[in-house]
Amino acid sequence: MTEEQGQHLVDQIKKNFKSAFVTRHTILIPSMPINEKDRHVLAAAVASNSEIIVTQNLKDFPPRLLEPLQIEALSADDFLVDRFSLYQETVIDVF
Repeated sequence: MTEEQGQHLVDQIKKNFKSAFVTRHTILIPSMPINEKDRHVLAAAVASNSEIIVTQNLKDFPPRLLEPLQIEALSADDFLVDRFSLYQETVIDVF
């Protein structure tokens, strides 16, 4: 992806999903109990009161470290299966 394409994507997300960007998480980054390169992801999840982090990088988000924060890491496949089981009609409509 070029820088221009990336900026276009960011602009579209900001326009259509106003609450998708978390900005008050940076102060939390140093205190996150996972490896340094992924702390920003967990900090954003905490700051946005997220219950789930969707990632293919599950090994770096161990349940024992996420449980105290009441956050679960799921693969994209598991997330979609979970959403389908909870909201079948909505997921079908989206697809």
